[in-house]
This record gives sequence, structure tokens and C-alpha cells, in this order.
Amino acid sequence: GDQLMKPNNPIKAGYEFVHWLYEGTPFDFSTYLFEDITLTAVWDMLTFNVNYVLYEDEPNDPIVFNPTNLTYNPDSNFLLEIPEDRTSSVFAGWYTDNLFTGDAITSLASGLTGDLTLYAKWEKRTHTVTFILDGVVYHEVTVNHSELITDFPIEPTKLNHVFIGWRD
Repeated sequence: GDQLMKPNNPIKAGYEFVHWLYEGTPFDFSTYLFEDITLTAVWDMLTFNVNYVLYEDEPNDPIVFNPTNLTYNPDSNFLLEIPEDRTSSVFAGWYTDNLFTGDAITSLASGLTGDLTLYAKWEKRTHTVTFILDGVVYHEVTVNHSELITDFPIEPTKLNHVFIGWRD
């Protein structure tokens, strides 16, 4: 018999090649062969990191987020954890780039490999301010949370009255 020449290690995304297996044991390539054999590749599944970028931009409105899934593997298919909405803004999804292009992702699909950075997109909460004059809507303006109103209506006039301002 002859010896089998050891082939180059095979490549499989998300896995590391361990060895060739023959009848339940690692195959020794110095073994002389006297019959047909079948070798099976043995693989170790790799684990990849998930890095969450939250954009903590409002010190008085902290983000509440304590993820438990910080790693994944090619066979995993898990839903991404969601941070709580903030007083000032609402969570609008995880994105794979910091420009938030494409669609937000909600899970990591089976077969995905490589370390992954996810970027949290936040949308400012908005509030509608309605100005009522004599029981009728006089003016409406939408403002972002915690921002000042800059679009005030024209001061109304009323015979024999002095306008002193708007109140809540």
C-alpha cells in the first residue's frame, strides 16, 4: 500500500478545520493504505463578537441597555436586543453602518460570520404645541423634545383687550 498525501486544509466560513476523521479517530497520514477509505472533516465552530454602538449623546437622558448576547456563531439565529426608548428619543433600529443606510436589522441570520458592529439609530421625540384662541385652533407647531419653540404665532389682537401671552 501507499501513504495518502495530506491535502490542504479545507475552508468553511465560520469554522476552523481541526483534522480528518477515519472510523472515529483522527487520521494519521503516515498510515499505509490497503483499501478504499472515507475521511470526514472535523470542524470547530467559531464565535464572533457583537459590538453595540449606542450614541449616548444626552447625559441627562441615559440609555438603558444591558445586552446578554455579545457573541454569536454561524449556527445561531437570534433576535437582537432592543434598548429602552428614552425620554428624548425613540429607538429606531440597529444598522450595520453609522449612516443608517438600508433597512434596520432585527436578528442575526444563520450563516453570518465575522465580528459585527451595530449602530443604534434614535429618532427625536416630537411634540405638537397647539395655540388656542377663543376656543379655536389658532396655530400649531411641532418641536423636538426639550427644544425651545421658535415658531410662535403672530400675536393676536382683540378689541378692548391687551394680549399678555400664551399659557399652558
